[in-house]
Amino acid sequence: MDFYFFLLLLVLLVVIVGLSTYFDKLRREKLILAARQRGWILHEQLPNALATELPDGVLFPAYARSRKVLLVFEILRVNGSEFIIEYRYSTGSGKSRQTHRFLACCLPLSSPIPKFMLRSENWVDKLTQLVGFDDIDLPENPEFSKRCHLSGEDKEGIKAFFTRDLVARVPELKNRSIVSLGSRIFVREHRRKLVADKLQQAHDEMVAFGLIFN
Repeated sequence: MDFYFFLLLLVLLVVIVGLSTYFDKLRREKLILAARQRGWILHEQLPNALATELPDGVLFPAYARSRKVLLVFEILRVNGSEFIIEYRYSTGSGKSRQTHRFLACCLPLSSPIPKFMLRSENWVDKLTQLVGFDDIDLPENPEFSKRCHLSGEDKEGIKAFFTRDLVARVPELKNRSIVSLGSRIFVREHRRKLVADKLQQAHDEMVAFGLIFN
């Protein structure tokens, strides 16, 4: 009885994995077709120019395992290329193992801005603040500072950049985080993946979000 039950579970697992692989492959093929119809360029991995520009930890934190870039689309613009990136990594091991999937968009900016990282504040940030690792607070926007974690080396430059007008235009971050590379803005969204019939929508939403900081 136990043997047949185990065998049934094994068969079900193989079927589930097989179906998941099939649907992922089908999704990828549809995405590539939709992207080519828009004139977007497919890259099998991060282009070297972009890979060298991204600081360590922007895509994959140091503790990440099973790192994989799934899709990279390049959209040519007059002022430089936009990139849409889908990637994933895992953390932990055994029963505590988790897979994290991200959709990211990297945009050229019309003029340089301070380098910073902005994301929703979490309980880890509150703990680190207790031991002296503070983020950048904006005295004129205390509510923004409560819900967002803002960091960067040029603290005064970042404070000057985040004016009342800019802060008022930044919506709830939720699963999104923003990294300024100076001449580019990098928008990342956790737990989102591309779908062919909503490819343009996903692009437009992330670009609109990133251009708030332009």
